[in-house]
Order: sequence, then structure tokens, then C-alpha cells
Amino acid sequence: MVSGLRNAYGLRNAFGFRRQDYAKYYGCGYMKTEQFEGFEILYGTSAAQNDEISTRLAEPDDFWFHAAGYAGSHVIVRNPERLRELPRSVEKRAAALAIANSKAKTARGKIEVHVAWARDVKKPKNFPPGKVLLNSHWSVKAYASDAG
Repeated sequence: MVSGLRNAYGLRNAFGFRRQDYAKYYGCGYMKTEQFEGFEILYGTSAAQNDEISTRLAEPDDFWFHAAGYAGSHVIVRNPERLRELPRSVEKRAAALAIANSKAKTARGKIEVHVAWARDVKKPKNFPPGKVLLNSHWSVKAYASDAG
């Protein structure tokens, strides 16, 4: 019982996570996560969650997605193997999630989605929640309906 109380008050568990961090990371009311073809995909549902995902949880070699020109979720695809490019199906799924969780979800046709390395996503001081700058990016196009 004592160890349960200690974990509840912020001490780290056997995996190195504080209890609150563990709950946040694994989507317990904090963000959305899913597995797709062996890749972990994370995305926020608010500006504050987008900041957390883009600036604190993303590793430098992860891929970052956002619907170009629309307010919406930042999507991170974990890349622990440091691949230079994602499989096309994973890229398409992440782009579709970025569209489906943005103001572009009702738009017709293909929507442009910015893709960047997480290391190229910067949050300048005094920027509002959810707003970031990209040092470099490339674009892909997808339909919102691809999120299925």
C-alpha cells in the first residue's frame, strides 16, 4: 500500500515514468495514440497537447505532421529505427489523421499536409499555444476520408 501511495504522489515506477507521466503518455485523457503497421502515432486534441507532443514528447528523428493552412492536431509518428522515410501507408495514415483532427476535415479533395522531422519543429518564446515554426518541411497530400 505504501508503494502505491508513493507512486500516486509522483515517485517513479519501475519503468522510469512518474505515475502522471505514464498516464499522460499512454493516452489516459491526455492525447490520442494508436499503432499502425508497427509504428506508434501520437496526436493531440488541443493546443496545449500539441505543444506537449511537439516540444517534449517527440524525439529528434520522429516524423511530425500538420494540415497546412488549417488549425488542428500535431501528429507524431515514432521512428525508433531512425528510418529516412516512412512506408507510404504509414505516411498516408498520419496525414489523414492530421486532416481528420483539423478544421480541414470537411474540405473536399486532397489536402496538403506539412511533414517535418521533429528536430525541425521549434516553439519560440511567447508564441501562443499550438503554434510552432518549421525550419524545413516537405508536403504530402491526402484525403480526410483516409483516416477511416
